[in-house]
Amino acid sequence: MAGCKENSKLLHLFYLSPKNGTYSKHLHVDLWGPVALAGCVYLYPMDARVSQLAVVAATRTFLKAHPAPGGWLVACSGGQDSVVLAHACAHVAKEMGITIALAHVNYHLRGQESNDDAAFVQTLAKTLELPLYLCDATIPKKEGIQAKARADRYAFFTQTCGQRGFAGTLLAHHAQDQAETILMRLLRGTGLRGLRGMQLYNPELKVGRPLLNLCKKEIAAYAFAINLPWREDSSNATKAYTRNAIRHDLAPVLDALAPGWVQRLLDTARQATEVWAEVIGDAANNGPLAHKATHIPWPTQVSLQPEEGRTAQAVYLTEAFMGLPYPIALRLADAGMGRNPADIHLETAQGTFSIKDQILYYSPAKMAMGGSKKLTLPPPASISISQANAPATLAEMKQEAAEGIFYLQVDAVPYPHILRPPAEGDRMQPLGMQGTKLLSDMRQEQGLPAALLRDVRVLENGNGDIVWCSLGIVAQVAGCTPGQLAWRIKTA
Repeated sequence: MAGCKENSKLLHLFYLSPKNGTYSKHLHVDLWGPVALAGCVYLYPMDARVSQLAVVAATRTFLKAHPAPGGWLVACSGGQDSVVLAHACAHVAKEMGITIALAHVNYHLRGQESNDDAAFVQTLAKTLELPLYLCDATIPKKEGIQAKARADRYAFFTQTCGQRGFAGTLLAHHAQDQAETILMRLLRGTGLRGLRGMQLYNPELKVGRPLLNLCKKEIAAYAFAINLPWREDSSNATKAYTRNAIRHDLAPVLDALAPGWVQRLLDTARQATEVWAEVIGDAANNGPLAHKATHIPWPTQVSLQPEEGRTAQAVYLTEAFMGLPYPIALRLADAGMGRNPADIHLETAQGTFSIKDQILYYSPAKMAMGGSKKLTLPPPASISISQANAPATLAEMKQEAAEGIFYLQVDAVPYPHILRPPAEGDRMQPLGMQGTKLLSDMRQEQGLPAALLRDVRVLENGNGDIVWCSLGIVAQVAGCTPGQLAWRIKTA
């Protein structure tokens, strides 16, 4: 009835009869390579008993390591992974005396198929003799639908746990999911936090992943070993979502070009987790990292100790302040450790940063469009930066420049905005001039004593260009036309 590769180790043979569409598309699961099968016969070389023991052992180990007097809520979509987790949790919870319940969210995105998934989970809950908490949610079919669905799903889990007294929610992510997650983060850019991947237990979200260290083959073998039914989500076949595109298109290429890439990414995640614990240490629990950026009052002071090391400082700042770009974190670390320039101000998408006397002052509030912010630094006494339209005429712009008000083209000053003392060798191209000049030469041309150069401030854009200095000079690249939307800088 079925063929088998020569020399393959055939340990189990299962005959699966379709029932209500439950097995509609699952036979593509590859447990040992190209499969030669007839009809609904599924062959695989994994020892089913070993797979069962692995899943049960992983579940038992997690539940023992994370005592939960209130029990756990198990998220169940009806797919193979979540059904296996629900079955294993029900088995282990019974022997350990732990309360387990299932939770399912129906987004109604796939019409009758979504309703059938919900009905399937209801039947599963009855079979396992577990309580079930259902949520009916409606999500508009538009861009960002997956992120919205995930947010709503987690909100429902959190609400149910709070109302019913569960310790948290268990999810069925496995090793392949972990590898895909890390790869997605690498492709869009990530720091040390992102390289850690998903955590076995996330205390902030109160989310656990008992199967995270198991491969998909072990989970699939468990399901086949005891003939567990499950549902297939037809949207998993579409490549419109990044994860599906990686799974269907990129992963096979990586399998061919770099066999073992999944395990290497998992090893990277473990190393990143270890480095995180070593480098960040108690700061992750006691410093700004322990809070959401929007909840940190201004000014938040973080002492930057030189002995902690430049790289460690930069890594901490990157993680602590919600993805602050690493090159900018290095600039802050240098300033905080007393390197030139010792005093610095940055305006970034993550918030505003000022360093004075090796203390970092942080404000999470990004300047709102049309708003104004006063920066209190060494002389000049203060510099106000706001967004406004430049005066309607060139004459008016020149008059305001004489009063210490300057306008810079918005596009020429991308984030981060860095306000700092001049450094040796700083150059800029003044408006209307060919080529660049040293700031020290411009200071001499204005007849200022060399000692006063330390009181000058320069504004550097995200490209590393000096676009303005408090000598009253605007850079050629930042020149603004009358009436144009601009950054308005006022010195006092």
